[in-house]
Amino acid sequence: MKLIKTTILALVVLISTNLDAQVLGKNYGKTMYTSGGYANIDAEALQKLMPANANVVKNNFSAMGFGGSHHIKGFVIGINGDFLKSGSSTKDRFNKNTGDVTSKIKMIKGTLNFGYTVIDTRKIKLFPTVGVGHSRLDLNITDEGDLTLDQLTNGEMQGNEYNLVLKNILFDFGLNFNFIHGKEKEGITKGFLKGIRVGYQYGLESNNWKHEGGELTDAISYSPNGLYAQMTIGFGKFSKQKMSICSHACSSKRK
Repeated sequence: MKLIKTTILALVVLISTNLDAQVLGKNYGKTMYTSGGYANIDAEALQKLMPANANVVKNNFSAMGFGGSHHIKGFVIGINGDFLKSGSSTKDRFNKNTGDVTSKIKMIKGTLNFGYTVIDTRKIKLFPTVGVGHSRLDLNITDEGDLTLDQLTNGEMQGNEYNLVLKNILFDFGLNFNFIHGKEKEGITKGFLKGIRVGYQYGLESNNWKHEGGELTDAISYSPNGLYAQMTIGFGKFSKQKMSICSHACSSKRK
């Protein structure tokens, strides 16, 4: 949570110190990027699916992903995909107080996002977005206790590992800040992009858990809600005019 607050503060400082004097108005443009960061997802509710001697489920997730956006006169449409991962740390695995059962949580999510640019200068773009999409959560539960030879040869180790899957409809409420490192040439600014994405994801509750053998009956309802903060790097290109596919090639032919 402290990291998210620090990221938001850094976002405010970057905007206030780098805001160009010349505001270009609403531009056309496009971006492509990769991202990495942190998410605080409410995973503690999943403890109810765990055996009594399991490790404590944590809300801390690492996140990495990719995305892109298209900008048309201030309006923004984009896509974003993320992979989130949480699990037992080395300390957990060797702490006798946590028991022999450990868990790993993985999540894949993708959203289609819509937004509007509220700060649009030559190098700085700030725009809130609302997205809708889908998420898949995988909960892997493993019993790492000792096995005897009899248990192994008699097949009694079956059930030592379970993989539970839950799919949710997901909504994303984000704030995006992009800074373009590039010079303007012939009305076009393009170059290396770095930025920050912060927001909140909200999933519709579902209890339709699946596992390799079928459904999980009488399971808890769960939604993967939480905050996230990510750094982004990539490429951006913006112009006050609508960008044609042929651009320079077409203009040179006319000459």
